[in-house]
Amino acid sequence: MNSRLIPAEPHHYDWIELRAQEAVQIAADGIEGHKALVPLSDAAITIIADGRVVAMLGLYRLSEGVYEVWMLPSIYVAEYAMLVARAAKRYIHSFIRAENPRRVQTHAIADAFHDRWMLYLGLEVEGTMRRFGVDGTDYRMWAVIQ
Repeated sequence: MNSRLIPAEPHHYDWIELRAQEAVQIAADGIEGHKALVPLSDAAITIIADGRVVAMLGLYRLSEGVYEVWMLPSIYVAEYAMLVARAAKRYIHSFIRAENPRRVQTHAIADAFHDRWMLYLGLEVEGTMRRFGVDGTDYRMWAVIQ
């Protein structure tokens, strides 16, 4: 496998083949708002494997010492699950060590898969956000508090 992590750029959204869940969310939110996250993010990355965009990942500042993690997985994310998991964990925890924020948070679909994923990343669940998704799906709020 040939893989690399590169600094994310807004035009990488044009390269990513979205999963259905993310395509629905982006269609509801508007692609321009998502593209705007890249320059707002602290060192966002694009994960490429075998010439395909597997995922994009970043953190942006919500307020002093509080950051939100965002991730956009492609249809290839399951094929490269370990690559993405390791890269995401390394990215998030490198940021925490370097910046020492008091809170890093994200939200994820409330299901067993995403619960395991968030726990692997070292986040703690804070609660359920009922009917948060554009399709009424429940999400959970996750965070690392320092």
